[in-house]
Amino acid sequence: MTRSTTVLLLLACGAALTACNQTPRYRPPPGSLEDPLPVANYPNINVHRPLTQYILVADPIATRDDLGTLRIDTPIRANVRPNEDLNLQYKYQFLDAQGRVLQPEPAWQYIRVAPTIQYYLTANSMDDRAADWRLEIMPAR
Repeated sequence: MTRSTTVLLLLACGAALTACNQTPRYRPPPGSLEDPLPVANYPNINVHRPLTQYILVADPIATRDDLGTLRIDTPIRANVRPNEDLNLQYKYQFLDAQGRVLQPEPAWQYIRVAPTIQYYLTANSMDDRAADWRLEIMPAR
């Protein structure tokens, strides 16, 4: 009886210590929804809804210079009829290793995109702390 009691006590202590080592899971405020997409799986390129069928995006090119700053070049093309241009605005965000947005954030850039011509949206991080990036493209106002 003593041996089984000791084993059960050790198992209970192990379970308690394991529970203590876990970071608490974030809970959204009452009445709001939790984002089902984990931050690590969030897409690097976000094209706002009205433009999704009109913007073609190719594979981004990520490079680092000798100082470690991150440069991103993202090729895009307009999928519209001839003689129709798209007025866009875009902004890159650079994230550190923990997923936090690095400051200062680059400003919104404006571009007019003609059909069938490939354009490169480009940005550089301000320092070597950038581990990841995001690009947001939306209609220009």
